[in-house]
Amino acid sequence: MKKGEVTAFLSLVFVLILAFVTSILNSSVIQTTKSIKRQDVDRALFSLFGEYDPVLFEQYDIFAVDTGKPEDEQRQQIISRLHYYGSSDMKHEISGIQFLTDQMGTAFKEQAIQYMAYTYGISSVTDLIGITKEWKKVEIAGNEIKNKNAEFDQDLSEITSKENGKEQFEFIQEMQKLPLLSSVLPKNFECSTKIVEQEGTLSSRKQNTGKGEFYIRSDNSSLQNNLLFREYLLKKFTNGLSPKEETAAKQLSYEVEYLLGGKNSDKDNLEIVLREIALIRTGANYIFLMNDPQKKAEAEAMATVLAVLIFFPEGIELIAQILLIAWAFAESVQDLKELMNGNKVPLIKKAEQWNSSLDSVIHRQTSQNLPQSQQQKSGLEYKDYLRILLFLKNTDTLTMKALDRIEGNLRWNHEKTDLCLDTYMTKIRLKNQVIIHPGIHYEFPAYFGYN
Repeated sequence: MKKGEVTAFLSLVFVLILAFVTSILNSSVIQTTKSIKRQDVDRALFSLFGEYDPVLFEQYDIFAVDTGKPEDEQRQQIISRLHYYGSSDMKHEISGIQFLTDQMGTAFKEQAIQYMAYTYGISSVTDLIGITKEWKKVEIAGNEIKNKNAEFDQDLSEITSKENGKEQFEFIQEMQKLPLLSSVLPKNFECSTKIVEQEGTLSSRKQNTGKGEFYIRSDNSSLQNNLLFREYLLKKFTNGLSPKEETAAKQLSYEVEYLLGGKNSDKDNLEIVLREIALIRTGANYIFLMNDPQKKAEAEAMATVLAVLIFFPEGIELIAQILLIAWAFAESVQDLKELMNGNKVPLIKKAEQWNSSLDSVIHRQTSQNLPQSQQQKSGLEYKDYLRILLFLKNTDTLTMKALDRIEGNLRWNHEKTDLCLDTYMTKIRLKNQVIIHPGIHYEFPAYFGYN
């Protein structure tokens, strides 16, 4: 009787131990299955994002997957690819998706900044940070000149209406009508005649957009990162002085000029950029003239003579200002000629770096018949002035125009006429569901993005 009681107790203990072990094993199986399913989704996502466009990466160092479908088909295609890569027994719901062009190209800009930071280092723009104030200074001076010109137009009309006024100040009107492009380009410069259709470009059409919110770096708009982004644009896009072999495979040859001008022809964009550089140079040259006592006195003396000739003695100060602005502009035309010949022009000149004379301005000498200035060993090249213009341009505008050119080049070079960058995926967030055992459902999130 006693022996039987011991056997029943051990049997009960054995059953309890067996139930405990079975419960642990079952729990272990469930947790292991959960882990395997999470790994399956991660592997499928890694594989899906491994389908990035190789041409986009090779040419622009940007990662993105071309989903290339209308919204409903697009989502279904993404899920089908995930199933193909090993998650066929799961249900996926796309809770968030980001495309390259979302929020004014935020993903593109982030990748461009990261590429520059990792490839060239933050130090590549350190020296530029200290001189951006000078860039803004000459921009302000250029805008002041532009505003003064508008004010002086009415004053000039009054002056030219006086006796001998039209004859003495006809050179001003000729300068205003100067065909800048033909005046500053070297004789051997072959201006590109490429034109693109603007209808249907990324920045002009209604774009496909993602959904959900994704992390955006808070320092994207910092001065340092703005400079890095613009350095990316200068490195990845051609300009008016780029070698022909670089521009041959591009839909437009003057791409940086397109970012700044936004027109559909190389010629028009180059004209716009040259006029913007001329405005900067005129502002900078005007600052120099106002700080050079000798040249300022020369302008005032000439103004006195002209005021006497047109019987307008009370207008000496006004005429002096008109002469200084005209002189600054004439010097800027010569500066442009130097830049387009591949030479350097200092942002703010010294007396020995000045090229034109007031007499040459009044006697209607253009940059084509002005004496050749000595080549500067220091200063800024054409590309450096493009850097200044890019810095002064709105970042969102530059971003979308850059995406215009990338999309256009990918279509043009690879005959993908239906390629659209607003279907290029860069990040995704999923809700996943899997049946582990009958009655046991497991739901978990997953995320992947090119960070």
